[in-house]
Amino acid sequence: MRNLLIATLVVTFFLCVVDTEGVDLPTLPARLSIGSFTALNEGAVTINGQSFGTTLYYTNNAGVFDSRTSGLGTQFQSFATYKAYTISNTFWMFSQFRPEMDPNKVLRWRIYVGFGEQSLGNTFNSLVCDTKIGTVSSVTSNTFANAFNPTNICAIVPVQGLQQFMVEVKNIYTNSWPAPINQSSRSRVESVLPYFPPERTTNNVVILNPWYSLGTNEVRFTIKAGGKTRRYTQFGDALDTPPVVAMTNECVTASFARGALARVESSTNLVNWTIVANISDTEGLGFISLPYTINKPCQFYRVGIQ
Repeated sequence: MRNLLIATLVVTFFLCVVDTEGVDLPTLPARLSIGSFTALNEGAVTINGQSFGTTLYYTNNAGVFDSRTSGLGTQFQSFATYKAYTISNTFWMFSQFRPEMDPNKVLRWRIYVGFGEQSLGNTFNSLVCDTKIGTVSSVTSNTFANAFNPTNICAIVPVQGLQQFMVEVKNIYTNSWPAPINQSSRSRVESVLPYFPPERTTNNVVILNPWYSLGTNEVRFTIKAGGKTRRYTQFGDALDTPPVVAMTNECVTASFARGALARVESSTNLVNWTIVANISDTEGLGFISLPYTINKPCQFYRVGIQ
């Protein structure tokens, strides 16, 4: 696959081979919500199909352990909106039921963001916060804001009509769904990686373990749906997105999928190419700037990613 950028004497190309006809299919996500805690938080509350809840556990005036629960809707526009609404809703609920709570007993607060998939037989939480926030008498309007600190449990990626999923962590771990016939779907290096539960995958959803999404490992995710395939990096960027290359008076720059392996080559005749730089973008920068000499009659650059 080649993609030629004629302007400014720059050539871009792909080292990977994928089917880009699936780019606009609604069954394939444009970007996975992984790669950082911020991305995981945003993805957890903005995707369709999530459920939200907040529960207060307390001892009532009769000395009996009790609880109050409130649902928070089905989807939020952003994590900031979810946070503000959750804190406000919980304080309202606390204020309503405070008279029946023993003021000298400890109040416990639990919030969750979950995803129910019948074929998985369970609801899987992507975010959870479960904490004791002090005695009932000590609660103020700021208490729930100060105690709001959810933990990422997993990343949930709905893909309707999913046909194949694979995660590959270089030299550490691989897992594929569905499993190859008469073979285990998983392999891992025991000395490097302790046991982690496998990805829970059905024809409608992939539930990802977040550990490889947040580190500096080289990770590739493959998702196939509707006969089309896309590959993603550990930062959630699709590898079928062309690099953007430009030249200035002093340097050649390239932006590309974060987490990709990038190779910059130069040529004076478009026949013989010399490697200028190899980049393993495990930090997720997605950008490189390289100086070049201008004393040659013609200079071409190309950038490949995989």
